[in-house]
Order: sequence, then structure tokens, then C-alpha cells
Amino acid sequence: MRITFFGHADFSESDAIRERLVKLLRERASGVDVEFLFGGYGSFDRFAYGVAKDFRGCSSSKLFFVTPYITESYLKNQVEPSYLKYDCVIYPEIEKVPYKFAIGARNKWMVNNSDLIIFYVARSYGGAYTALRYARARGKESVNLVDEVITTGRAGGLHSPLRA
Repeated sequence: MRITFFGHADFSESDAIRERLVKLLRERASGVDVEFLFGGYGSFDRFAYGVAKDFRGCSSSKLFFVTPYITESYLKNQVEPSYLKYDCVIYPEIEKVPYKFAIGARNKWMVNNSDLIIFYVARSYGGAYTALRYARARGKESVNLVDEVITTGRAGGLHSPLRA
């Protein structure tokens, strides 16, 4: 089983979201070999990585970084200094895509090659939102954690469930 994560770079972690994600992983991936796919950007990816890393002790699973760029300098800056330790780096077949569109092409590849996509999308713009719309348009099985948990935002307001 392949599970992919997408969410906002400025995500603020909460116990309620962590509990929901852990519960979801237990329901869907206990006792199953899982490949967790990450794009490696921002707060939500770091949060999801931590939860998946803790969860993988319950099953035989691996953590994969899916890179949009194959350049040595990008990999050195993005992967090597990271405290996130991936089991493998995947470079999808997107080498013909122009550089500025590589992240979007990588995200589509991740959606197309996943069995379950877990999102944290609370607003209707950005790369995570675009991936959510793409996944839903293709009928991919997905969960938006925002639909499950209302969280307090940084400015004290509430994020309401997003219906895309």
C-alpha cells in the first residue's frame, strides 16, 4: 500500500490532528507493508513524517522522499542536511517537464501512484490544494484531515472544513 501526504507549509500541529492521523493509519495500514511518500516541504510534511516514522514500528514500511529535481545541489540541500531520514529517494519520470513545473508534475505522479492520499488543506490555493483537486478529479481515495478536525489558527480564528 502507498500512502502520500500533502499539506500546507505553514501547518500548525495539534494533538487532535495527530490523534486523527494515528487513528487513520491504524485503521488503514496496520499489518500491511506501507510505502509512505513525502514531498519534503514545510510543516505538514515534517509532521506527517514524524507520525509515519513512529507508526512504521508497527508494520514493515518505508519512508520515501519523492524529489522533483535530480540535480546534485538540490538533493544535497534538500535531503542530506535534513533530520528526516528517508529509506529511499524516488525521482519520477518527469525529466522532460520544465524546471518551474517540476513540483506540480511530481505531485501529480505522487497522486497517481498512491492508494491513499492524506491531506491537510484548509484554504483554496497552493500546491496542496491543487493536489487535492487533482486527486478528487481522478477519484483517488483521500482524506482531508481538515474535514475531520477543526483547529485553531495562528491568529486565533478557526479553520473550517474545506469543500473542494
